[in-house]
Amino acid sequence: MFRSEVKDEVTPALKKMESKIPKETINAINRSTLLLQSHIKSKYLSGPRPAKLGVVTGTLRGSVLVSPAKRMLGEIVGKVFTVLRYALIHEKGGMAGKRRKVRIPARPYFAPALEDNRNKIMDFFRGAVKIILRP
Repeated sequence: MFRSEVKDEVTPALKKMESKIPKETINAINRSTLLLQSHIKSKYLSGPRPAKLGVVTGTLRGSVLVSPAKRMLGEIVGKVFTVLRYALIHEKGGMAGKRRKVRIPARPYFAPALEDNRNKIMDFFRGAVKIILRP
């Protein structure tokens, strides 16, 4: 009898908790991607040169986009990205130009923005877990 009572009480609570997981995970991912996009644009793609990339045309800064979080193959995924061909050379550094004769120094913006915001992003997920566990 006790086992049945526990099951009757616990099962609905677990189902309710389970139903909150995707929504709260998506919310935390979306908040994280928007934070990263803003931070990349304001701190790393707005100068000062030469340590960081300055604004010449604004194309690179304007190309940093976010994709809203969604379920893909059993995972929930959100993205911060750019489609510009030359974006990676600025992030990693390397040789560019005709015949690869011009050395472009690494002036990363994606990786340091993630590191700068690691604690805030973790707070978004901690908040999601609190909401999920709330009765």
